[in-house]
Amino acid sequence: MFTDGPVTPLHLETLIEVLRRLGTRKATRETLYGMFQPKGVADSQEQSKVVIRTAIDLDLVIEREGSELELTESGKGRRSVRECVLDAFHKRVLSKTDVEYYFALFYSYMLGLNGDAVKDNRDDWAMAFNRDVFGNTKQANPFNAEKWSGLHRWLVFAGLGWNDPSDTFQCNPFERLKRKLPNIFGEEKKLDDDTFMDRLATECPELDGGVIFKQANRNASDSRFCTLGLSHALTQLHLENRIELHCSPDSGGWSLKQASPPIDGKSLLSDRIDFVVIKKGAK
Repeated sequence: MFTDGPVTPLHLETLIEVLRRLGTRKATRETLYGMFQPKGVADSQEQSKVVIRTAIDLDLVIEREGSELELTESGKGRRSVRECVLDAFHKRVLSKTDVEYYFALFYSYMLGLNGDAVKDNRDDWAMAFNRDVFGNTKQANPFNAEKWSGLHRWLVFAGLGWNDPSDTFQCNPFERLKRKLPNIFGEEKKLDDDTFMDRLATECPELDGGVIFKQANRNASDSRFCTLGLSHALTQLHLENRIELHCSPDSGGWSLKQASPPIDGKSLLSDRIDFVVIKKGAK
């Protein structure tokens, strides 16, 4: 879906926005195909078909009898269209692999590399991924260069990182983690490092310690070192006053060393976490 098809975040948001504006008026597949890719203008309506299928798979749209399409509760409401799409994406694509098998898995693979082995091109990435994650065992629908291209349309949108000036993607799940802080902390305000990391892995299984991360990084060390991307995200959350990292000089907790966090003489006295506090307003 997100790796094979031509769908982009803008296409999906536009579909949801159109259905919102139509309100109670009926919208069939053929009506929407004609709106987005009129036969007299477009050579194919394939893109519109993929966008609708994507919206259904994300539980944003449901198809009734007669090919009539309408928004589910996930696509309605006062939230912005982007928030609805992001929420659905995080629930059904990043936290699972049944809707889109490769997306979270490939991101976990990139995250686990810590920026040390960025490949030169799409084919190199696909070859390395299939080798390291699957041991070159033949897959029914193997990951390839085209899937890599499709996936990269969504990485920044999903809050998983950014593209540097050379257009190389850098893992930094700041936005992903920020959205999950309320779930990680629950009713608590302070968590020790192990509890925080355990809950993070549960809420974001594609990040350090999560089941998807472990599947993608079979040879990852069990040492208590956060990946470069997660270290940057946690440091940024601290600097933006979303959380407060408490790192004492003699701490044996999880390490942020990969990101070289700034020692501030206050709560950041080393690169190893003792405990994490959620700040007011972060929930």
